[in-house]
Parts: sequence; structure tokens; C-alpha cells
Amino acid sequence: MNNVWLLCLWLVASVSASELPLRVDNSQSDFFPPVVRQTFESCAQQVGLYAMTSFALNRARSTSAQRPDNQLAPRFAWNFLNQGKNRGSELVEGWQLMQAMGCPSIADATLAQNEWLNGYPKYLKAMQHRVRSFEFFEIDSKEGVRQAKVLLHAASQSKRAQGGLLAIEGRLEGATMITIPKESHEAGKNLVLGWGQDQGPGHLMTYVGYDDAVGHDVNGDGRLSNDLDITGDGKVTVADWERGAFLAVNSFGTEWGDQGKCYVMVREFAVTNFRRGRWAATVRVWPQYHPQLTLKIAFKTSNRSGVHLSVGAKSCSELHTPLIFSHGMAAFALPETLPESPEKYSGYLLGKSRLGNLPARVKDGQSAAIEMGFDLSGQVPLQEYGYQLRLKTTTAEVDAAVLSASIRHYLPNGRLIEERAFLDLPASIGPKPLTLFTP
Repeated sequence: MNNVWLLCLWLVASVSASELPLRVDNSQSDFFPPVVRQTFESCAQQVGLYAMTSFALNRARSTSAQRPDNQLAPRFAWNFLNQGKNRGSELVEGWQLMQAMGCPSIADATLAQNEWLNGYPKYLKAMQHRVRSFEFFEIDSKEGVRQAKVLLHAASQSKRAQGGLLAIEGRLEGATMITIPKESHEAGKNLVLGWGQDQGPGHLMTYVGYDDAVGHDVNGDGRLSNDLDITGDGKVTVADWERGAFLAVNSFGTEWGDQGKCYVMVREFAVTNFRRGRWAATVRVWPQYHPQLTLKIAFKTSNRSGVHLSVGAKSCSELHTPLIFSHGMAAFALPETLPESPEKYSGYLLGKSRLGNLPARVKDGQSAAIEMGFDLSGQVPLQEYGYQLRLKTTTAEVDAAVLSASIRHYLPNGRLIEERAFLDLPASIGPKPLTLFTP
């Protein structure tokens, strides 16, 4: 059980239901970025990075999410995760990338589909935006709903309060959405009675608040109750609640719903047969972070997934592989979470390559060199006599070369104090491992 989970349990235990307000709406906060329309199948990163992690960073730093330089670029991560195609990714994968290499702002990374960020200075800035931890928890019980409300309420308070927004998945296809009738609380607003049950893929949305007075007369008895067994199973659970809704923000732009928002009945999470729709996720960030050891590298390859790269000290036999190049073996141990946690859907946990077979960078229709940066802090020793870099391709058909590479050492305040360039470059990369050394 990690620290975030313990923190969540402590938060739930320390805040009684009577202390929670009847309504919370974090979408009105200056820390929440504008509602925008996602492009392609990128909802997981639009929610996890652009909405949730941008909110968390701006809240921690007391900065405005209305500025592009304070909005995280979801396509930065999505382009590493979609196998070079218009396909979805997992929420957890974007956060794992942000733990390992950070994420640039939209001001620094307005990227086309499948385009990788080019330029070491941009990667170095991206490294300062880091996820500290994330957690998934079930939301289909009274305890889970309360935990979600505690986190959403805390997010609206002082930045010292350990709260956050939530990511929850549902099926848009087949959803039942109504307009709240006249003379009802929040009349005229959109209310989702239930997401689609059996049709279509899942779609992630950002849950920014709740309203305990929003409801729907499910059993048609003319009143809203949370204390009757309306499902007929002999007990009163969240599935029987006719009152209480979460406020969700969709990444389909302001034309969707109520300026991009809708209410969702709390009972939906207890009655849905879409198992992944019974989980919520939250994220925490490092308010300030500066890498102390990085790899700066310029290379060229005709196949993104065809290059293996690892780096370490000369004295070490085990080298570190930056996360995007981690395929063929699991990059993480499977977490000790509940059996069906969405966290276990990560390709990095399963040893899958997510990069696809495109060139690392294309310019004027041709494969071109790309300059990237990777944080080695905590993975490779800071003070060493020298460093080694090992590269190889998966097959002889992959055309690849490394043009330049160096290890850069920074003080904790971000000031560069040393750079060690690898020798004997440029050099071709082939199936036989190429090992380079610094002086």
C-alpha cells in the first residue's frame, strides 16, 4: 500500500460527511484549464495531463492555468503511446511517462499527430513538470463515494490540503442523458442517468466536483430518496441513491453538454456493468523539481521501435533504459493493487512497445535527426569516473545513427555545472551493440 493510498484513507477518516459542503465545482478555479476539444483518440492524456495534472501543478504553484505555458501538452505523451496510429492509450501510461521524463507545456509543444518533441532545451523544461504519485480506488460504495468527495472538496481549499480532481471512465455510446426538469435543482442542466452499458469503447472524463442536491426520481414515486431499496436486492446501497451527482468535464469542447460539462448520477458507478467505470483515479505532483543528471542525445532512425538505448556509469553492469525505449520486458513490477485496477492495463507493466514503426522525426518527407533529453536522476550515479551509452537496432533493416550525446550534471537549483560528451561520434547503430564512453 503506497503513501497516496494511506493519505486518501486518512483524508476520508478525518473529514466527516457533515463537514463536506453540499456542492463543489473546481472547474471555476483559475487552476483549471479551459475546456477544449480533444483531437484524435487522446482522451486519456487530455484528462490525465491537460486537465488533472495541469490543475494539480498550478494549484501547487499558485499559477494560472489560463496561460498556455501553464497547460500541459497531452499530445506529447500520446505520441509516445499510440504506436504511430490514431489509437487510444491508458491514463496510467501518461502519468508513468510524467514520472520518468516530465511533460512540456502547450506553449513549448504544439505537436502534430505522431510528432515527437525536438530540442533538448524543451525536454529540460518538461522535466520540471513531474508527477509524484497516482492512485486508483473503487467508487461504487458509500466509502468510495465519500473518498471521492473528500478529495474534490480538498482540491477547492488551500494548496496545503491534499486533494485533487478525478478521472473516471464510462461508455459514451448508449448513454442516457436528460435535461433536469423545471423547478428542480439545477433545472435545465444536463444529467447523465447512466453511461452506455454494452456498447462502444470507454471514454475518460475529468470529474471536477459534485452536488448533493442534484437527482432523479428513478422509481417514479414522486420524491428523491437515498434510503429506500429501489433495486429490490434487500439492502440499501449507492445503487439505490436517487440524489447526488458528480460534475464531469468532457474533452469534446464547449459545444458538448453545458459548456463541456454535465452531471452524472452517483448511483451510476454502482449499477454499471462496465467494470472499469467503477474506478476513480487521482494524481499528485512535485511542486518544484529540477533534474540533476540528464542525457542529451541527437540521433536518427527509420523506425522508432527499432532502437534500444541504455545508459549508466562505466562501473555498472546494469544500465538504465529511458521509459519510452523500455519494451520487450516489463518496465515496472505489477503494483499491489486490487485485482481489477486499471493501473494494470499499462503497456509498460506488460512489456509492450508503444512507439510504432515510423521514423523518430520526419522533415520534408524524409527521416531526420531528432534531439531529445532524458532524466537520469536517481537512476544513474551522479559522481562517477565516466559513463557508458549502449545502442542497438532490432534488425539490420533499421537505418539508425547517433550523431551526438552527452551527460549533463546540474545543481539542485537547475544550474549546469558539468557536461561530458561521449566519444567517437557520429556513429551508425546496428544489431550488434554499440557502446560509447565519456572521458
